[in-house]
Formats: sequence, C-alpha cells, structure tokens
Amino acid sequence: LLADQGAEVLVLDPSEGADVDSYLNRGKIAISESDVALDSADIIIVDGEDDSIARLPHQIMMRTVAALPGDARFGHLPHDIDEDYLSAITGFFTDMDMMGWLDRPVTYTPLKLCSIYAGLIGANACAAALVDRLRCGQGREIHASRIAGGLSAIGALCLKQTGLPAHLEPCPPSTTNPNPNPNPNPNPNPNPRSV
Repeated sequence: LLADQGAEVLVLDPSEGADVDSYLNRGKIAISESDVALDSADIIIVDGEDDSIARLPHQIMMRTVAALPGDARFGHLPHDIDEDYLSAITGFFTDMDMMGWLDRPVTYTPLKLCSIYAGLIGANACAAALVDRLRCGQGREIHASRIAGGLSAIGALCLKQTGLPAHLEPCPPSTTNPNPNPNPNPNPNPNPRSV
C-alpha cells in the first residue's frame, strides 16, 4: 500500500535479495540488511516483538502482532501464528454465510485476510503517525493486530453498498440559467487598456 502511494519500500529479505511476492510486495525492493542504513528509514515494519532493529526517536515502528499487547484472551498467541487459525478465531470459516450470500453454511478462504487488513489498518496508522511527527518531531511505535484486522475485514465485507442516499446525490446541471455564457464579464476584451 505504501509503495503504491509512491514510497520507497525496502524489504529486508533473509534470503539475501531474492525476489519478493510479486503481488503483495509489488513496488518493493528486496535487499539484504547489510545494504541499507536503517537510520534513514521513516517507517520500520517488523514481525511481532522482533527487537533486532532499534527504533530511533524520529522513526515510526509498526509491529505486526497476533493480538494487541495486554489482550487477556488472545495475548498468549505467537505473533507468527498460522493464518488459518486466525481465520477460525475471527469467523471466516463459519460466519461468512450469516447473510445468506453463499449456497453453503461454511466457507474457507485461502486469502490471508487477517494479515491483509492488519496491514491496511497499520498503513493508515503509520500515515497518521507521519503527519503527527511533523507536528511534534517524534516517532511512534504502532501495533497492528491481525485478529483486529480479521474482525475489521468481516465488518467491511458484510457492508452492502446500495448507492448514495438521495440527499447526497450530486445536483443535475441547472436548466433555468438564462445566461448560457459562463463568463460573467460582458466585455470580450479581458485587458481594456490594450485597446
């Protein structure tokens, strides 16, 4: 998402510069850690509680976690927990047909929706932190919960879009305007001194 908006996104690839996923990592550059100075990064994204990279005061660090720190119910889950397990916890296996959209009561999706939506939420939080850094000069540490992302995905996928309410529809062009000329100045010469 950040690369799509024009940011230079570097992926520190443990396989020393191998290609990254062509769709989810489009626009990103895979490099080895030895080829980059991390102190110049605005945003650093890490998995869970990885502390191999220290955040400087001006930097924003986003941690992708299974659950938010202190979560009494799911805080024990490892941050790299399997996506299918998160799908089951959030209801992607059983709750997706509550609205009657499918012809079967249980559905399975191979999409990593919990992680994808956690990334979307995290990207928006990082953008907000960048704007706030302009105000105060300080970076932030952000936790993007994969469980919260999955629950957000269910809410977003259950929305029905039926169009704009009538009071929000754009007004049609007025046909009652007696002056078809949009220029209110009757003088065709825009600079009268040059005559």
